[in-house]
Amino acid sequence: MNFIRVAICFLIVSVQCTAQTWSNVGGGMYGGYVNAMYANDSMLYAGGTFIGPGSHIAQWNGTNWSSLSSGINGDVYSLCVYKKNLYAGGYFSEAGGISASSFAEWNGSNWIPWGKFNPVTALDTANNYLYSSSYSDIWRFNGSNGFPLSGFISMQINKFILYRNKLYAAGYGYKRIGGVSYGGTYEGLLYKIKLSGTSFTPVLVGAFYSSAGMPDLYSLAVHDSNLYIGGTFDTVNGHVIHNIVVYNGSGFSSVGGNINGTVNALAEYNGKLYAGGYFDSAGTIHVDNIACWNDTSWSSLGKGVNNEVFCMVPFNGELYVGGGFTSPGNYIAKYNSNSVAEVKNFEAVTIYPNPNNGVFKIGVPKTMNNSRIVIYNILGQEISRFNLNNTIDEVNIEGSSAGIYVYKIETPGGEKQATGRFIIYSTPH
Repeated sequence: MNFIRVAICFLIVSVQCTAQTWSNVGGGMYGGYVNAMYANDSMLYAGGTFIGPGSHIAQWNGTNWSSLSSGINGDVYSLCVYKKNLYAGGYFSEAGGISASSFAEWNGSNWIPWGKFNPVTALDTANNYLYSSSYSDIWRFNGSNGFPLSGFISMQINKFILYRNKLYAAGYGYKRIGGVSYGGTYEGLLYKIKLSGTSFTPVLVGAFYSSAGMPDLYSLAVHDSNLYIGGTFDTVNGHVIHNIVVYNGSGFSSVGGNINGTVNALAEYNGKLYAGGYFDSAGTIHVDNIACWNDTSWSSLGKGVNNEVFCMVPFNGELYVGGGFTSPGNYIAKYNSNSVAEVKNFEAVTIYPNPNNGVFKIGVPKTMNNSRIVIYNILGQEISRFNLNNTIDEVNIEGSSAGIYVYKIETPGGEKQATGRFIIYSTPH
C-alpha cells in the first residue's frame, strides 16, 4: 500500500486566502456590549454590560450559552480563571444575588464575594498567584486569602501580563515616576512590577503621549517572544508611533506602520497577532476595526466588524471577538482563519487514496493521536469535524461534491497543527 504524502507547505497561502470565515456565536448577546472574555480548554466566559444570555456574564461550551446562577448586577471589566475557578472584576454590588463589591469568584455552582473593591479593572495570574487591580492598588490572592501589596503606582491599571517571568502593568496616570510628563495631564504608562515578598516596586518601561487627547493603554499580548502594547497614543518615549507598538525587552519599535485609531484588544491566534479596536486602517491597508499582523505586513479579516472591538480570545481553534458591533454577530462573533501556527511532522501526515470518492484513510504520527480534524471546501465552508482516535482513521464524507478540499488537524492543546488538501473526483454515472 503506497500512501500519498501531502505537501502542506505550498498550500498555506491558498488556505489563508480562501478559508477565512466569520460566524455568530449562538445568536450573540442583547442589551449591551461584551467587554471581557476568558477561555480554558472546555469553556469560554464573556462579561460586559449585556443583560442576556445571563446578566452581565455568561459561559459558552462551544454549542450553547448558559448563565452563572443569576449573574452579576453591574458591568464586568475583567475575567480570569485561577485554580479552576472563574474570577470576575468590574463595577457591581451583587453576584448571584449575594453582596459582592466589584470582585467575585465562581466555583462552578455558586458565587463567592471577595473583599471590598471599587472597581476592579484588571486580573491576571503570575507565579502561582492571582493579581487584581483597583485603581492604583495591587492585590495578590492564593485561592484562600488575599491582601494588598505595599507599594505605590501612580496610574489606573487596565491590563496585567506575564512577560519573561515578570509581571507588567499598563494603563494611564498623571505623571511617570522620577520624571516630568511629555505634556498634558495624563500619560499612558507601562511598568514592570518588581515583586518582593508582600511589596512591589514599579519600574517605568514606557511613557505614552497623545497630542489628540487623553492617552491610555488598553491591551497587552505576547507574540514571538515580544510584548505588544495597544491603546491610544502617538508618541512612545519621545518617538512617533501610533496606537500599537512592540517591546523586545530593551526598546520599542513600530508594527508595520501605524494603526489610525484606538487598539483595545490584542491576541495571538494561529501564530499571528490580531489587533481589534476602533480604526479603519492598519499599515497601508483598509480594515474594519480588526486586523492581522503576520510579522511582515497587516491584512484585513474580510469585512471585519461594523463597530468597536473590546476583547479577543482563541477558543476551540477559532478567534472569538467581543465588542460593541452588531455584524457579523450581536456583540460577539468568531473567526476561523484555517491558517497554521506551526507545522510539525508534516511529512508523516498521509492520505490514501488521493484523489478519492470521499472515503479515505488519514494517518498521523502518535504525537498527534486524539487530534481534531476539520474539513473545509475550497470556499472555506466547514464540511465535517471529528476526532482522530487512532494513528490511522477512516474518513467518510461520501456524497460531497467533486473538487478540492482542505483539512486542518490540531492537537487538543493546539501545540501541534497540520493542514493539507485532497481531491474528491466525480463518480461516473
